[in-house]
Amino acid sequence: MGFAPVPDRRADRRHALLGHARVHVDGAAETFGGIVDVSARGVRVRVRPSTCAEVGAACLVHLAVMLPGTGPEAPAVRLHGRAVVVRHTVRDDRTEELALRFELPLQVGDAFASAPTEPASSGTPCPA
Repeated sequence: MGFAPVPDRRADRRHALLGHARVHVDGAAETFGGIVDVSARGVRVRVRPSTCAEVGAACLVHLAVMLPGTGPEAPAVRLHGRAVVVRHTVRDDRTEELALRFELPLQVGDAFASAPTEPASSGTPCPA
């Protein structure tokens, strides 16, 4: 007896793109992470352990994405907009991932700007 494949519950196809994200959850410090995958309606980001991001929290998200087939010298495409945290998981290897749903389509930013540097923490730190 075989198993029937489980249909994917997602409405949009996910794409594994290289890039990084800067996420600023309202009322908390900014966090940085690598893009795991992205779709038309959201993004999954691997972030630092102990990131403050409660499910349902609103946030600003800035993505820098490398287009497939371009070399490392090609500039990243920069996108930004508002999102909501829909999932915050701790994986078996103790890494953490945020799943964000975009509130509106992302806006295109300056594709030729340099990568953002990590500023000093702004906002309130996570409770211990």
